[in-house]
Amino acid sequence: YLKKVGRNSYELGPMVLSRGFCYLASRDIVQVAAPGLNALRDETSASCHLAVREGLEAVYLYRAHSPQVLAVNVPIGTRFMCHTVAIGRALLFGLENEELGHLYGGVALDGHRSGAPRSLPELRMLVAREREQGYSVSSSDFSTAFAAPLVNFAGEVVGAVNVSVPDFFIT
Repeated sequence: YLKKVGRNSYELGPMVLSRGFCYLASRDIVQVAAPGLNALRDETSASCHLAVREGLEAVYLYRAHSPQVLAVNVPIGTRFMCHTVAIGRALLFGLENEELGHLYGGVALDGHRSGAPRSLPELRMLVAREREQGYSVSSSDFSTAFAAPLVNFAGEVVGAVNVSVPDFFIT
């Protein structure tokens, strides 16, 4: 992110531009998805988020903040490894097994939070099962997220949305 240009001076490096271009390219999807996410938040009183995939990561671009005192509100710009969260796995729905293998080839999947797939075969099976049901689910210590992919006119997964709720709200 920083490039050293002198003994005690730095300038912004190319990674800053990469992150900035990702944000600028995503502006249209935010404008399209925001009204629906706000309506979903109003209907459920739960936080709703929008994310896109950047490599192995789900990048949160929009949040419809829950009005509840106890809520799951992931800040914009947060990044999670796709395989570890529901919204990230929903972003993987558009990948074929070969593409998923190429993306995750050589990546250690263990060492992440419990409940996340710990191997590529386990990830492939989970994504296939969730793709078939049309949504993904992940739970942490105190909350659960339900996510679904956003598909464009060509049938490509271009983003994903989720609803995140504290576990005591769910029966």
